[in-house]
Amino acid sequence: MIQLSNITVSFGDQDLFRDITWNVGLNERIALVGPNGAGKTTLFRIALGLQQPSAGARAFSRKMRLGYLPQEEVVLSGRSVLDEALSVFADQHAMRDEAEELSRLMAATPPDDPELPAMVERYGELHHQY
Repeated sequence: MIQLSNITVSFGDQDLFRDITWNVGLNERIALVGPNGAGKTTLFRIALGLQQPSAGARAFSRKMRLGYLPQEEVVLSGRSVLDEALSVFADQHAMRDEAEELSRLMAATPPDDPELPAMVERYGELHHQY
């Protein structure tokens, strides 16, 4: 179990939150939802022992297993969010494009052309991989 008792986090005169008491039981899975800047990440960091509160206490059961994926900035390399997400399929798109080009070439190639068997072989490989 993780127990937070009367947790306060302040930045100068400004309280991010005050007197929060929160218990997370063994085998519970939780999500913390709220607007940007409300202190969700700060509260999780305190619960995990990665940050100290301005006031209050944290208790932690040794039997508790914790998982935490820290927030990271997304670098888009000058691309849109959609383009960045689709970039993981770049190899598949290249295979598809090559197969489409080979299909056009094979359609325009005479059946007795000595290059045709190699094109057909490559086309088959691409479709198998794709």
